[in-house]
Amino acid sequence: MTAALELKDVTKAYRQGDNRLEVLRGVNLVIQPGEVIALVAPSGAGKTTLLQIAGLLDRPDSGDVLLGGDAVGKLDDASRSRKRRGSLGFIFQFHHLLPEFTALENVIVPQTIAGLSKGEAKSRGQELLAMLGLADRMSHKPSALSGGEQQRVAIARALANAPKVVLADEPTGNLDHATAIAVTERLLQLSHGAGVGMLVATHNPELAGMMDRTVRMEDGILVNG
Repeated sequence: MTAALELKDVTKAYRQGDNRLEVLRGVNLVIQPGEVIALVAPSGAGKTTLLQIAGLLDRPDSGDVLLGGDAVGKLDDASRSRKRRGSLGFIFQFHHLLPEFTALENVIVPQTIAGLSKGEAKSRGQELLAMLGLADRMSHKPSALSGGEQQRVAIARALANAPKVVLADEPTGNLDHATAIAVTERLLQLSHGAGVGMLVATHNPELAGMMDRTVRMEDGILVNG
């Protein structure tokens, strides 16, 4: 089986004045289709850098990123942007929904940008929102939705273009305990059902324990949880 996402010997360092700060020191990671991996790391350990490189928002100094078996980490900016649009989804701690649009419109927008007709995008959006328990909330704007509902809309938006991989950075960080559990359960169901690989950064050991496996970042490398 071809991995959904693979990081191979990825390194990244930054200059701070005269000092060279090594953030990633040969990171290796394989995410299979439909596999959900929890990424646990203390603040400042390089989690954000890792997610940016995995999400093709930054390039590694050495090593490479493989998406669906294709080496993509060092492509030019335009090519990486096309890969992001077609193969990657992102979920953040803050949902970043467009406040003037309804839940359904928030899920339609990225699909039309990717080239789908409005009819196809609407149908796909309705399907995803219904799967996430929001069938009766599609016409509501974000201000009329609870925090958990807003984050479920953000999940639908991330999955709208049928990505190979979804990268999530503390996706339940602003939710209460019960809502965080419910949102994580939905995330797992959709990943397993659609065969989407996911890397989910979290500080919550209970949520990490719900996922297929856990990796921890220590001294710039990943180790099994």
